[in-house]
Amino acid sequence: MEDNNSKKILLTVLGVAILIVAVVGISFALFTSNDQITGENSIKSGTVTMSFSEKTNGIALSDALPMSEADALQKLTNDGEYFDFDVVTKTSKEGTVIPYKVSVAKISGELNDNQIAINLQKLEAGGNYTSVISGKKVSDFPDGVIVDATDNAGTATGKIDSYRLRIWIAGDQDASTINSNSKYSLRVNVNGGV
Repeated sequence: MEDNNSKKILLTVLGVAILIVAVVGISFALFTSNDQITGENSIKSGTVTMSFSEKTNGIALSDALPMSEADALQKLTNDGEYFDFDVVTKTSKEGTVIPYKVSVAKISGELNDNQIAINLQKLEAGGNYTSVISGKKVSDFPDGVIVDATDNAGTATGKIDSYRLRIWIAGDQDASTINSNSKYSLRVNVNGGV
C-alpha cells in the first residue's frame, strides 16, 4: 500500500511540475517576439477637448403662422426666436481633426417635421452669418444630422464654430389647417469623435 501511495504522490508531483513548465513556457512564448522593427515605432497622444454651449435648452414655436424663409430671416431676430450655440474644439496638437455632428430632434408639439422649415447659419470671421442650410424642412433630415463636420481641425487655442438656428412653419403650409395655438419644440445635439 505504501508503494501505491508513493507512486501516486510521485506522479502527482511530476504532473504538477510538467504543468508548471508548460505554463511558464507558453507564457514566455506569448510575451516574447522575434519581429524585427525597422524605422520609428512610436505612439503619440495628445489632448482633445470638445464642448457644446447654448443659451437655452432648445427652440420652440407657439402661436405661429406659415411664412417664407426670407420673412423668417427678417422677422425672427429677437432672443427666443432663434437658437445660438457654439462648438469649441481644442487640441494639444495643432491641426488634429476633431469631427462632430450637429443633429436636431423633435421634443414635443402638434406640428410635424414636414411642416417645420429650418435655416442654419454659421458665424464667419468677418462677423456675418452665412446660411449653411436653407430651403429645407426638418423632415429633409431623416437621421436628424444637419451638420457633419468631418474635416473640422481643432486648434491649440480653441476653435469656435458659432451657429444660429431658426425654425418656423413652412410657407407652403395652409394656414387654415393649422391650429392657432399649435406648438413645436426642437432639441439640438452635438456629438463628436476622434
